[in-house]
Amino acid sequence: MENDLTVKPYQYIKALSMTLELSTTGISKHHLGTAILCKAFGEAMVLDHREMQTLIVAALLHDIGAASQWEEKTFIVHNDNDVRIFDHAEKGYQILSQFPLLNDVATVVRYHHDRYCGTNPSGFVGDQIPLLSRILHFADRIDVLIDLNKNIMLQKEFITFNILASDFYDPKLFPIFEELALKESFWLNIVSVEYEYLFDDFDSFFGKYDLNIDDLISMSKIFASIIDASSLYTYNHSYNVANVAKLLSQQNYTDEAMYKKFYLAGLLHDLGKLAVPNEILNKQGRLDDNELLIMKQHPYYSMFILAKVEGFEDLANWVGHHHEFEDGFGYPDRLVASEINLGIRILQMADIFCALTEHRPYRKALDNQEIINELMKFVNQNKLDYSMVQQISNHIDSFVQCVNRNVEQKSVS
Repeated sequence: MENDLTVKPYQYIKALSMTLELSTTGISKHHLGTAILCKAFGEAMVLDHREMQTLIVAALLHDIGAASQWEEKTFIVHNDNDVRIFDHAEKGYQILSQFPLLNDVATVVRYHHDRYCGTNPSGFVGDQIPLLSRILHFADRIDVLIDLNKNIMLQKEFITFNILASDFYDPKLFPIFEELALKESFWLNIVSVEYEYLFDDFDSFFGKYDLNIDDLISMSKIFASIIDASSLYTYNHSYNVANVAKLLSQQNYTDEAMYKKFYLAGLLHDLGKLAVPNEILNKQGRLDDNELLIMKQHPYYSMFILAKVEGFEDLANWVGHHHEFEDGFGYPDRLVASEINLGIRILQMADIFCALTEHRPYRKALDNQEIINELMKFVNQNKLDYSMVQQISNHIDSFVQCVNRNVEQKSVS
């Protein structure tokens, strides 16, 4: 079928990994750097093909358990000696194990902060810790010691000394590290090469050559849950938008594959919100001008990341522009009505409709008539397309039934 969607697995893993790198100042490269280090260790240790795949994917996703909470993301960088460091590893395991293809990856992530010397929640000590987890821990700590504002070659002695002085790491990895550290290319690769370098030898993803739409939806639900967990007031929002976008697509298309594509777009539409601090997402009141500027970056990053996946061109366009308006005063590209296609309008309408039906810190969820009244205000202000609002108003009960309003109502009185 023309609209059937398949993507190369590693392109999608790369996109998800980039999502974990989002910050208010752009996209960092910690997961990429850790994966490059893991590949160097894996090659030196002659790991087999599946072990190498598992290790690299685990490196690319290893901090997924901290993705929705900024305080935790900051804390885990330089607190390897604090017992709270294990929390995000366990959360990461719980998240990744939801997708059967990532079960082995989940296990590696679960123990990637276990210390070789012991005192781990798992009870493991020494070689009881899975080998791939020991390698990942080693690589992760090398990468966090790197100061990206300084030349990498001027830091190698400092990093080497700090790593070799610790009893947290498998001592059998020390001579391998010392041998690798002699090569300038080992250090330069960490700060120079890109994702494609990691996947040169992988023609399949644990035996799967393509991810179909159902695979993509299954994996995307993992990230939708992480995005929605970043705020007390957007519980289930990504799922709600996915359901409403799918229902709207059924009124505008006759292709089952397109319905699934819009559902997927709904799940991923707020991917870039992982670049927005929790205190802004959870603010009890309207955002000030500076906070709004930070919030407005999220559709750009969603589009930037999804555009890296071959086959996601439509999704990236819809997701990246779901905050555009007919009058040209939306964001991030200030599109005008003639530039806003049906796909964008569907996702735009799904997002606004769900926001009106959901509780917010500054107001309760609106009832059906209030929702229609608000949408018509947008039409009268030349913000929304009337035909899309008409589709909602003609079937308002069906659309409201798509939305899960089961969220704690804090400060909504």
